[in-house]
Amino acid sequence: MGRSLLQRIQNPRNFVCGCDAACWCRTTRIGRLVKSWFPARRFGIRHKNTWFDNTFKGKSDDEIRAWKREQERRHQQPDYTSIVKLGPGRFGMKVRLDDDRTAFHELGPGL
Repeated sequence: MGRSLLQRIQNPRNFVCGCDAACWCRTTRIGRLVKSWFPARRFGIRHKNTWFDNTFKGKSDDEIRAWKREQERRHQQPDYTSIVKLGPGRFGMKVRLDDDRTAFHELGPGL
């Protein structure tokens, strides 16, 4: 089931919060409401995430941004372009790869 209109407005990119339970964005009502929109880092407010703090201790902001971009690139959904018939009773999805080649992902039986 899809997300409601209010959920899409509140969190348009469907981010998942990775903060600790004691973070301001989880403990306050205003934090839960605006955490996807509020640029807290511009006001000096930091989220509490012990894994992140331990992993990136001593790293510059540019190194952290580069790591985040790499993670987004790795977990990106493939660029499906069309559904194709592969044979009698077999269907698949045509996928455009990063280097402009195409591949096919076969769909399971029952389609």
